[in-house]
Amino acid sequence: SDVPPTNLSHQPGTDTAPALAVHPTAGWAALVWAQWLPEYPDEATIWVRVQHPTTGGWQPAQGVNTGHVREHGGEPAITIDHDGRIHVAFTQDGVPVVTTSADGGATWDTPAPVPVGGTATALAQLHSDPEGQLHLLLMVQDGCDDCLQYVHAVRPAAGGAWALSWPFPSAGKQLRGDVATVRLADGTLRPVV
Repeated sequence: SDVPPTNLSHQPGTDTAPALAVHPTAGWAALVWAQWLPEYPDEATIWVRVQHPTTGGWQPAQGVNTGHVREHGGEPAITIDHDGRIHVAFTQDGVPVVTTSADGGATWDTPAPVPVGGTATALAQLHSDPEGQLHLLLMVQDGCDDCLQYVHAVRPAAGGAWALSWPFPSAGKQLRGDVATVRLADGTLRPVV
């Protein structure tokens, strides 16, 4: 279409790592990004803007981190589940966390840690499958600077504790990845990385 681009940030400083999620059936969107100020180059704010479900206009940005966000923690991920809950993942105070809004981005839960069995170095993807489970794919460092591997964490649809589904084999270099869910012919859901 011929609609000109819209600046959704209007924040001072540098905006990085934008990620967009769209509600799976209603079509409204939510955007997350990290914003860095020149006077605080080692600390970011994680901002989220949500599109109003009926008017289509963008609501004001909300800062969702409650602690320090540094380096690769400023690479947030976002997903919207079938019930309209918005989930945002990022690394805060050196720990991967997820925060959720159940009211279209007006309010957010306190970011809750995701246990990963190592030091999170970069987030890759956050995904909500058709059953409502959250899937977080992230890279962790275990012991040495070059000891990196991806980990897949899953949280049940009803909430509760995260479980590490499986680490990927440490067989050489691992680059950034993506995660999605497919339904097999027998109806079984499987995450695909």
